[in-house]
Amino acid sequence: MKGLCDPELVHDFFSGRTWDDIAASLKLKNDSYALELGVSFLSEDEFFYYIPLYIYASLHNKDEFFVFESDFVQAYLCPDFRSHDDFLNFILRFSDAQLLMLAQFMSYESEILKCFHASKACVDFWDTYL
Repeated sequence: MKGLCDPELVHDFFSGRTWDDIAASLKLKNDSYALELGVSFLSEDEFFYYIPLYIYASLHNKDEFFVFESDFVQAYLCPDFRSHDDFLNFILRFSDAQLLMLAQFMSYESEILKCFHASKACVDFWDTYL
């Protein structure tokens, strides 16, 4: 297994693949490590594109807890983990329909999965979109 400082694994996993291509062949036990590393190694623009993949993978992350889910929620969808301006600059790139879907996802993370960070993010930001 390669170490946590391996951007090559991220490159090999994501390079030349659309988010829906990856989702169609996703195997969480095998792919969760690359997803986890992607949170750190993908650029913000790349991550913006792959957010549907991360949500899809999170919704299928039922039987085991894979770290990529909490990592991406905290890094990109929780205002407490970024500066105010960075958070808004990233989030406000989404359309109104996409913001509604993200708010619903965060509500799921908060209410169903009892994720503390998602709960706080819902109170601080996401509930305004529901």
